[in-house]
Parts: sequence; structure tokens; C-alpha cells
Amino acid sequence: MDDGILHVGDRSVDRIKSGLFLYYLARAHERAKNRDLRHRKTELAVKKLGRLNTPVIRKHIDRLSGNLQEALTREQEIQAHQKSEEGVHTTLKHRITSLESKLGRYLDTQEQRKKRIQELEHKITTKFQTKREMIAHLREDIKKLTKLYHQLKKDKKHSTEDLLRVARKIQALQDKIRLLH
Repeated sequence: MDDGILHVGDRSVDRIKSGLFLYYLARAHERAKNRDLRHRKTELAVKKLGRLNTPVIRKHIDRLSGNLQEALTREQEIQAHQKSEEGVHTTLKHRITSLESKLGRYLDTQEQRKKRIQELEHKITTKFQTKREMIAHLREDIKKLTKLYHQLKKDKKHSTEDLLRVARKIQALQDKIRLLH
């Protein structure tokens, strides 16, 4: 199966990307060669014109040489400016990547915080619900014991010790309710 990768020893070369790279490299080389050729042709033309020895032509040639020199200087300035712009662009790209990374970590942390808060809220809610259920259950037990206490009191068949035991149990349950509040 041809996956577009050329394996050369320990290295792998992506054929598509390397072809594109070589194409642009050749174009850049051709442009540089053409620019140098144009510069040489211009210099030759200026030298040929310089051989003509009339004062008016000499003045125009000097002006043309000055203009050419100025154009070359400006081209160098533009290239220097372009390099500095590329440096700024690279720095900004790095900063953006760094900020994206920090933002990603911040969002992850924020998401984890939200989950932890939800877990704690759930625990608190569950704890209060179980506490309420426990209190309700204890109150039910107190009602039952209170009914039992009144029945035992009416029957008069049971001893005061039984009544005291039920009263102590009621008191203990009421103390538990107070502690839970």
C-alpha cells in the first residue's frame, strides 16, 4: 500500500509535502536568478549608455544610476522590514499558542471545579435529606412510644418501672432529635 511516504534509511519523507516544498524552492530560486539577471542587464545598459559621451546623456545616466541605486536600497529596506514583520508574526503565533494552552487548562480546571461543587452540593443535599428522614423517623417512634406510654398508664396492669423505661426511651429519642438539629 502506497501511503505517500518514502522510507530512506532511518528517515521517512512525505512525498506530497516534499514535492510542494521543492516546487516553491525552485520558484524562489528562479525569481532570484531572474532578479540578478535583470540587475546585470540594467548595469550593462547603463555602462553602454555611459560610453556615449554627450553631457545631456551623461546627466540622464547619472540620474538613472541614482534612481537604480535608490530602488536597490528601498528593496533592501523592504526585505529587512519583511524579516522583522515575520519575526513579529512568529512571536505572536507563539503567544497565541501559549494563550490557547493556558485557556484550555483554565477551562479544564473550571470544569473540574464545577463538577466538584456539584458533588459537594449533592452530598450536602443527601446529608440533609437523610437527616430529615432520620428526624421524621425518630418523631414517629416518639409518637408510638407516647401512645404506648398512655396505654400502659390506662391499663394499670404494668409496673411503674415499665412506665419509666418507656419515658426514658422517649426522652432519649427527644435528646437525639435535639442533637441532630
